[in-house]
Amino acid sequence: MGVSSQGVTGRVVAAVGGFSPYVSALVVWARKLGLVESESNAIMERGTYLERGIRDWYCAQTGAKVTEVGTLTHHVNPLVIATPDGIADHGDGTTRTLEIKAPTWRTYHAWGDEGTDNIPEHYIPQCTWEAAVTGYPLVDVAADLGDHLGIWTVKYDDELFHQLLEIAEKFWRDYVVTRTAPPATGLAREAEMLKKLFPASTCAEYVEADNDACKLVEDYRSALDKLKEAERFADKYKNMLRQLIGDKSGIRGEFGRVDFRSNKPSRVVDWESVARAAGATPGASGAAPVGPA
Repeated sequence: MGVSSQGVTGRVVAAVGGFSPYVSALVVWARKLGLVESESNAIMERGTYLERGIRDWYCAQTGAKVTEVGTLTHHVNPLVIATPDGIADHGDGTTRTLEIKAPTWRTYHAWGDEGTDNIPEHYIPQCTWEAAVTGYPLVDVAADLGDHLGIWTVKYDDELFHQLLEIAEKFWRDYVVTRTAPPATGLAREAEMLKKLFPASTCAEYVEADNDACKLVEDYRSALDKLKEAERFADKYKNMLRQLIGDKSGIRGEFGRVDFRSNKPSRVVDWESVARAAGATPGASGAAPVGPA
C-alpha cells in the first residue's frame, strides 16, 4: 500500500485525501498501526509482475534510460516520501519521474488522449507527490493498454502539493500519532477490513448511544428506506417496460434499442442497453433475467 513508518507516499495521500476509489483513510490507518495486514489481490499481483516489462517497453519506445531509485524523501519535509517506478533520463537534458500502471480492460475507457495529463483522476495526487520528492516536475505515466503502451505526462502542481501536504500532516497528527481511527466511508475494501478488525463477538455488552450515535442510526435507517423505495420504483418501471413491449422482440428509439428476447422458459430484457442509454459505463454487467413471460 505504500505505508511507511517514516512518512506518507503518494498512494497513501491519495487514499487519505479521499481521491482513491479503492482504499480509504481508515484502511491506511489500520494497516499503518499493524491492526490488519496489507492485502494483495490478483490485480495488484498482475501489476507487480508486469511492471518490469512495461518499464522496458517505455525505454524502447522513448529511448530513455530509466534508473530505479527506491524510496526517496522530500528535501524539506521528511513526512513526504515516494517510491517512483523510475527516473527517466531522455539524454537531451530532459529527466522525468516515471510512474507505471497496468490497468485492465475494464478501466481502459478512463484513460484519455495520450500525451496529455488526461489520466484517471486518483493518480494525479500520486504524480504530484512524487514530482515534489524527486524534484523533476514532469511525470511520465506509462500504461499497458493491451494492444499498445500509452504514455501521458503530468506536470507538477505546487498548489495541489501543498493541499495534499496539509491533508497528510493532518492525517499523521490527528490519527496516526493519537491512534484515533478516522471516520469510515462506504468503500467495499473498508467493509472487508472492518470485518477482520471487529469479528463477530460473543460479548453481551452494548454501546450506550450518545446524540451523534443516535443520529447515525437514524441516518442508516433512512438510507435503507430510500434504498427499498428505489428498488420498488425500479421494479415498477421494469414491469411497465415489459408490459409495453408485450410479445414483441423489444423497443427502439433515440436511446438505442432494448431487446426483450425469448430465452425459454423465460424472457430477458437487455438491461445493459438500458444502462447505456441512461449514460452508464459500458461493460458493467450483462442482461438481467426478469422472470417468465
